[in-house]
Amino acid sequence: MSAILAQVSFITLLFGTLGNYSSLFGDGSNLFSCVVASLVVWVLSFLVLRGVNQAVVVNTVVVIAKIVPIVVVVVAIILGGAFSWDVFTENFTGTGEISLLDQVKGTVYTTVWIFIGIEGAVVISGRGKNTKIAGQATIISFSSLFALYFLISFLSMGVMPAEELAALSNPSLGGVLEAVVGPWGAALVNAGVIISVGGAMFSYTILCVNSAFGPAEYGAFPEILAKKNKNGAPTWAVITTALIIEVFILVIYFNSATFQACYALSTSAIMVPYVFSAFYYFKVVATGADKEYENGKRFFPWVIAIIGAVYGVWLLYASGITYIFVATMLYAPGTLMYLYHRKKTGKKMFESSFDAVVCIALMAAAIAAVVMTANGTIAWF
Repeated sequence: MSAILAQVSFITLLFGTLGNYSSLFGDGSNLFSCVVASLVVWVLSFLVLRGVNQAVVVNTVVVIAKIVPIVVVVVAIILGGAFSWDVFTENFTGTGEISLLDQVKGTVYTTVWIFIGIEGAVVISGRGKNTKIAGQATIISFSSLFALYFLISFLSMGVMPAEELAALSNPSLGGVLEAVVGPWGAALVNAGVIISVGGAMFSYTILCVNSAFGPAEYGAFPEILAKKNKNGAPTWAVITTALIIEVFILVIYFNSATFQACYALSTSAIMVPYVFSAFYYFKVVATGADKEYENGKRFFPWVIAIIGAVYGVWLLYASGITYIFVATMLYAPGTLMYLYHRKKTGKKMFESSFDAVVCIALMAAAIAAVVMTANGTIAWF
């Protein structure tokens, strides 16, 4: 669900950026944008059905398209002397109207969102030579992203006041570069966004499909989602993914959803799995099941486990109750698929009474979320 909602986020960003060149696309969520987006979704699905070997070339082009504008921004700000320490310190200290804690809480979804997809290396690790490569790819990707985002965030805060930064339209980095070098800067960033987001949609189509195919292959989803065509692509996983994306395209059209609203939903869907991943690693370290235990190397794993678990609790606290309720609405359909498959294959509906309690609590929360959405207590967009 997170990957599917990320696709929807890319759609609003891509066509919102194209709106800078043609009014036909509006803000990225009008009728014309949604129709074109639907065509793009099915074209990408068709490409995946033909096999995923093209992904390597596409990803290479995407990475270059992302990095070039960012590097230009960093170099232009530094060499052009556009960074002002006084502007930065004023932005850093803020106006005092919002507490530091609330400011940090307010950035949680943004900071998690920019690293969403990092788990993609693990999701498709079965296509790699070994799991070690997937681990290395994850660490290298995370470190590279962190360095780039830190640089552009830090430097941008010294270019113009926070009020002006906040007023920039997406992609906001284009507005920063335009302020430094002129209109061609915005054009460069816009072009980079169009290429990179278009490519990311292809990559995320593969990620979405694998996220449906994997559970089906392991018996958690209906086996039809694991059936492959002659090209080795899971046909019904591709079709089902495309249909769900179509539903959300209709949702963003009727709600005029923005890029920020869509990525907040995508983040809320992945937040709990991220937290459980951290908790599970803590359990692995605590029980001595990690490989480092065999060699007596215990300090570093414990540090990572504790930081991950504590940060996970912080994420849930900072995200707020609204998006947690929204997440339950996203999880509930998947739970129904799981229960259906368990019954069809003659397996016990639940492995333990605790699982049954968790399922009932999830369904109750999802029903409550539907009711609160209907009466306007919570809003998705």
